[in-house]
Amino acid sequence: DLSLTLSTWGHIDISDGEEEVLEEHFEDQEPNDTTYEPTGNEGVNAERQYTDAEAIVIWPRSQRWKVVTNNDTSRMCNYLLKACEVGSPNSESREDCTKKAEVLIPRVQSNDANLITLMKCIIMIEDELLGKKILTSYLNLNPKGTPDAILEQMQAFIDLFGDDTFNNIFLSSINPTRFSADPTGMADFLIKYRNSTLGRKASNAQLTENLTRAFVDSMSPPKEEDWLVPLKG
Repeated sequence: DLSLTLSTWGHIDISDGEEEVLEEHFEDQEPNDTTYEPTGNEGVNAERQYTDAEAIVIWPRSQRWKVVTNNDTSRMCNYLLKACEVGSPNSESREDCTKKAEVLIPRVQSNDANLITLMKCIIMIEDELLGKKILTSYLNLNPKGTPDAILEQMQAFIDLFGDDTFNNIFLSSINPTRFSADPTGMADFLIKYRNSTLGRKASNAQLTENLTRAFVDSMSPPKEEDWLVPLKG
């Protein structure tokens, strides 16, 4: 048997598939129309009509986040962020949060705000595989632009999952395609990186050096005689 307790209806049985209206539901409401019919010595019969429609919509718990967010990516990311907060009223199991993050990874790539929110969720979930997926997906789908969006969260990823894996993913993305597509943007990005906590951290010194070397090599023609400006340092 199935039953619900609703604030406006009270306790209602929904197992028999029939429409039900509690006897006291209309007690405090005014009828929209009333018809009186004399019955002789028995008095008057009154028929009252009420215009009052409500619906109970039930969906699988697994689909709740899609329904309440109207399948909007930004709302889904914010929903997941709350679901990842262990001990909060909106928290969900790590398994459920992981599944939701999997669904969102391909959907956030075109929106930096959603991408950053999902990265925060993955940090809270502490799933290294998800971390690799979101970084690889973002970098592969944005082969020419500067990866500014992920810079803020990269240190948290490295602290949580280790230097080697994520440094390698990050370094491999800083390729000649990005440099040649937007050299000024890449130069600005490297300055931001070197000035960030990520770039200043001692354990990332090699990564910082490699990024800088990759940029210089990419901007320098392979033959020295083709250089327009001598490189210093």
